[in-house]
Amino acid sequence: MRFGIALPHFAHLAAPGPITEITRAAEGNGYHSVWASDHVIVPAGTPFLPDELTEILATLAYLAGKTTRLTLGTSVLVAPYRPALFTAKYLSTLDVLAEGRLAVAVGVGRLEPEFEALGVAFADKWSRTDEDLRVWHDLWTTDTSNFDGRWTSYHDVRMFPTGHGGRNGPPVYFGGGGPRAIRRAAHADGWHPIVLGTPEPPPEISQYEQACRDAGRPRGHVQVRYMAGYPTVDIDAWPFSGNQDERRQQAQRFADAGVDELIIDATMLALSNLSAAQIVSLLERFAREVIEPMGAVNE
Repeated sequence: MRFGIALPHFAHLAAPGPITEITRAAEGNGYHSVWASDHVIVPAGTPFLPDELTEILATLAYLAGKTTRLTLGTSVLVAPYRPALFTAKYLSTLDVLAEGRLAVAVGVGRLEPEFEALGVAFADKWSRTDEDLRVWHDLWTTDTSNFDGRWTSYHDVRMFPTGHGGRNGPPVYFGGGGPRAIRRAAHADGWHPIVLGTPEPPPEISQYEQACRDAGRPRGHVQVRYMAGYPTVDIDAWPFSGNQDERRQQAQRFADAGVDELIIDATMLALSNLSAAQIVSLLERFAREVIEPMGAVNE
């Protein structure tokens, strides 16, 4: 099992120095990936969503030039927030500039006021996400592209690059833990659920695997983002409680359940007012006490 971190690119850490320091620490300590979160605006007073949050795609583009090995991921990119054509171009370009290190987990979103501010109908989020993914696939897999949809239409257009080394875009994973999300994940490159608070692997992994069989497709990559202690964080125990052996056993349960990549969430640490140096220290401890003894495959 590989390990990644959900990057705390908000609050007092929403600046080049802290973002770079934490990301480079992840790269230097055996983590496989870093993942950025997506909110364009947030309603005033929304719990756990600070006003200061760097934009997800700009953040990953910046980090592409600061790293050499890490996979750079979206956790999750809310597809309906941006025009499908623009997003397809941005993602394929970023995949090229990051030399194939981009991973795109998508979701449909949940904050209705954010949809309203962006001029996107909240009720259309599922159908619009479905169409946007079809647009991305069409543009990444055809030389001359044509599409007629409800929100996006184009005829006889060409869009390049399509991805690093000419590949058909970066891998796309579907986020969310409900039945509709799992069915869509079965048709994507994998599944990207978020686990809140309880350090147990999602039991829906078996449902995802069955959905893949029903779709006649091989099982994809399962990435689980674990938000330790949500909505509060016990710093001394982060991300798992107990001594070193107990933390390693808790991580092993995710591997035994079929999780291919465990993404430990550092975003909540920003809300505990930790500095970048303190977060780096926690990442180093987890790498030393869990990742290295488990012999995790992070290359």
